[in-house]
Amino acid sequence: MSGEHKSAPTLSLSGQALGLTPIVELDENPNGGDPTTVVTDENTIQIEENLANDDLPAIMRSLVKTQQQMVKQQQQLQSLMRQTLNVLMDNKQNEQPPTTAAATQSAAPSALNTATIPPAPPYLLNRHKKILPTFNGDSTDIALYHSFKVKFKLYLDYYKVPREQTHTVLSDALIGDASYWFIGYTEEYPEILNLNVDQLMLVLDEEYLNPLAQVKYQYDYEQLKADHNESVEELSRRIQKAAIKAGIKKRTNQAKKHKLFSLLPSWLQSSQVNTLNNDTISYEEFKTNLIHMKELSALELQKKKLNYHEVSNVNNVTMEKPSTKAKGFNSCDYCGKANHSAEKCSALLADLHFDRGNASEFWEEHGMEEKLSA
Repeated sequence: MSGEHKSAPTLSLSGQALGLTPIVELDENPNGGDPTTVVTDENTIQIEENLANDDLPAIMRSLVKTQQQMVKQQQQLQSLMRQTLNVLMDNKQNEQPPTTAAATQSAAPSALNTATIPPAPPYLLNRHKKILPTFNGDSTDIALYHSFKVKFKLYLDYYKVPREQTHTVLSDALIGDASYWFIGYTEEYPEILNLNVDQLMLVLDEEYLNPLAQVKYQYDYEQLKADHNESVEELSRRIQKAAIKAGIKKRTNQAKKHKLFSLLPSWLQSSQVNTLNNDTISYEEFKTNLIHMKELSALELQKKKLNYHEVSNVNNVTMEKPSTKAKGFNSCDYCGKANHSAEKCSALLADLHFDRGNASEFWEEHGMEEKLSA
């Protein structure tokens, strides 16, 4: 087996027409040489004679015999294929193994490619060497908070976290109430996104863990007031931020509605009295109704202003103001009527109360406060 190669046995087939495969009989070792094949066509000749004589039973027997011979032929072919396969496998085993030079050359490019890839930053690698410390916002356990600050700084130093990523890592480290507060505080004061670790820890010390600061935020929430010309959506967001800073993280649907209702102007409150205590109306629906009511009121006020200016222009052209000097009265500079002064004008006071038109500007320009106090 070491140096000799077996030659694969050869098989030669021949046959007659009639669509039948010639029958092969294997002679194992004729004349002491390689195996050969001998083709016999006796059965084929017999079938031809039976066809000529129309002998159907004889034809069937001949076909059965032919089928048996075909099965034997298939077995012989499978044996030859196995012998040929064994010879091929022996030849492959006798071949010399490949040299290691080719393997070294093929491995060199991959090593070169990996060397050119820059390494990822240490804080992005999931090494599990240092676990990110967490703090749940428990202000009663001061020792736990100080331990968290020390571990958090060591974590940043170990993974060399850049300054612009410090706020993000701290957001992941804070959990529970602390995380809820920190998110709301960031929305209120976005400038803390650029602070370093010492400045961020100072924010937690003075704004979150300081009892006086917590009381201050609760007071600010209770004393919250609406700004002039502030929209309902802006007022709602400001209430939510104040509640977060005050530590009020879970407000009921009715509590939200009552807080927003208390900061609305009186004319807008009167339109939502029936829906205030209706539990079937959610806070979002309540807020949407307020927004629509305020938009409709603004459109109506704008129409009234246009009509007022048109009527005023017509009156100024077609008629003159009656003289009231003889009666001892001065005509109203706001509405133009002669039976009262401007500081006692009911139209001016109504427009000033509902913030309509230019009533507030007129009040300041003409010094109505001084005239009333005189």
